[in-house]
Amino acid sequence: EPLAGAQVLVLRVPAPAAPGAQATANPTPMAPIFTENDGKFVIKDLSAGVYRVNAGHNGYARQENGQRSPRLPGTPITVQAGQSVKDIVFRLTPAGSMTGHVKDSKGQPLAGIVVQLLRPVYTQVGKRMLANVASVRTDDHGQYRLYWITPGTYYVGASPTSTYIRTFLQGQPNVVPAGSNASVTADSTAAVLESLLGTNRNEVLQPDFVTTYHPNTTDHLKAASIDVKAGSDVRGPDITLAQEEAFTVRG
Repeated sequence: EPLAGAQVLVLRVPAPAAPGAQATANPTPMAPIFTENDGKFVIKDLSAGVYRVNAGHNGYARQENGQRSPRLPGTPITVQAGQSVKDIVFRLTPAGSMTGHVKDSKGQPLAGIVVQLLRPVYTQVGKRMLANVASVRTDDHGQYRLYWITPGTYYVGASPTSTYIRTFLQGQPNVVPAGSNASVTADSTAAVLESLLGTNRNEVLQPDFVTTYHPNTTDHLKAASIDVKAGSDVRGPDITLAQEEAFTVRG
């Protein structure tokens, strides 16, 4: 069916640098355009060059021209001077969602926990890591909801925020944030904390919680995958956040 109001983004691919010349910057984006009621779009006044075109809409996975899989790149479009390129078609796939809870070992809900949607990536030396795709914080019921997820296979991890630092910093006359040489007066402490932590002032979290992956393991190599299908509303995993004693290492 035609999809009205879809956003179409056009990025001009920089020309290859001449031998010995410095490489050009990243692709240059143009102002986005939106599809009409019949789902059609027109990109006018393009100069000759190579372009990447992708389309997206709320509730759907973004797609690049010629893209066969969300994990694979699309196909650039070459436009010659005076040429009219037609029949570019995007078939957008409905996105999915995932809902679950984060609790402590006593079954109590944990608010303000960062829940991450992760996918595996590999370093140049072949080491497997988990990269963040999307993240959300739990509400006061410990519930999280990740939405508009591109269909695929993912992992889920929950991490404590630094909210417990707020309890220590409140009431301190002078605060020096990590990596900063400037002191902050008591009057501006709250504003600094909000900008650094982005958390609710009334949240209190014990500092010994550690990052935990589904199914309740602190080892990302033992994390279990979850499949998100097109248009599905997945009942995500309930994660019990692990608590571990912290240690100090000197050397």
